[in-house]
Amino acid sequence: MNKNLSRKEFLKNTTKYAAGVAVGTGALNMLSGKNLFAGTKTDWPWPYTALDVEAMRIAGHDTYYAGFGCGYGSFEAIINALRSAIGDPYTNLPGQIMGFAAGGAVGWGTLCGALNGAAAVISLVAPSADYTPLINELLGWYTQTMFPTDTSNEYAVNHLFNVNNYDQVLPQNISGSPLCHISVTGWCNSADFSSGSTERKERCARLTGDVAAYTVKYLTITSPELSHRSMFLLQVLPNAIPVTAAAAQ
Repeated sequence: MNKNLSRKEFLKNTTKYAAGVAVGTGALNMLSGKNLFAGTKTDWPWPYTALDVEAMRIAGHDTYYAGFGCGYGSFEAIINALRSAIGDPYTNLPGQIMGFAAGGAVGWGTLCGALNGAAAVISLVAPSADYTPLINELLGWYTQTMFPTDTSNEYAVNHLFNVNNYDQVLPQNISGSPLCHISVTGWCNSADFSSGSTERKERCARLTGDVAAYTVKYLTITSPELSHRSMFLLQVLPNAIPVTAAAAQ
């Protein structure tokens, strides 16, 4: 092999390779009767429909343990439900894109991953004029809520989660911050558990479920009824699929 390949020869060879790829792709398209490699663009914001709040609490908790942590947990819980309810474009959206959010972004302790995943869902289904107040509401609620919630503690004790790694009531605290490091450290100090303990992991799993549940709850509300920690009027999402009042509760 000639290790001293000239730039001219290199460009000539790569041009031939690119042409070959183009011909091969064209042949595959002809055989299949369609363009296999054509991308499809989905208009933003994406469609949304009401989801069961308590089903999301369970799914968020359980998905936390799937191996990608809290950001994946809250995001995938909601997106997977939308895959079932709506189908495309959600069927082509991998939840693993939020895997980085675990531990406050690959362990840096910044924004809580559960919030990060939930905020990503909101910005996917709400227009720019609306997702800022919606996410502001979510973060404000998080900073002033006792986690894990009473509901999540009850679910664990009664084995209503599908993943049951710890079935005792966990101590609760208010983080006062949306940051992972402050939230986890404050809870560990208050509850007297280490950050690597089973109890701390379960605390974050229950919290992930609580965040997923709250997110779908207020995405369904279409009135100024919900105004927790921030004043805003929640508008009907432009691509929302109509639901009955009963389904929204």
